[in-house]
Amino acid sequence: MSKATFIGIDTNVLIRILVQDCDLQSKIAKEFLDCLSEDYKGFISIVTMIELIWVLDSRCKHSNEEIMTVIEKLLNAPMLEIQFSTLWRKIVSDPNNKYKDLSDLVIVGLGQQMGCDETVTFDRKAGEIIGARLLI
Repeated sequence: MSKATFIGIDTNVLIRILVQDCDLQSKIAKEFLDCLSEDYKGFISIVTMIELIWVLDSRCKHSNEEIMTVIEKLLNAPMLEIQFSTLWRKIVSDPNNKYKDLSDLVIVGLGQQMGCDETVTFDRKAGEIIGARLLI
């Protein structure tokens, strides 16, 4: 069995495919993704995922539910390798998370993966996440 080759994917490539806001770049991005396979995988880093959430939320005005659907589709694409995929699967599988800030969920989740007992915050909404604690 051969080992897969990986190629990193920047946020703007994913956005072109999802938003279709530039005909030429959207076409090129789709052609690129179409050439990926289980042996030649695209790698999406945690930074790319966070940027993707930010753009879909702030620029494209997607709801958390819509963004979670995008994340699920990325996770289920066999030609993609998502950094910290276990964390992302945990976030999107919990129905209570659809009303929480996805970035805050990632911050707390990453802390938990590193063995943190809790993540402290001044953000009241983030403080509602299991594993987070308000400092005030």
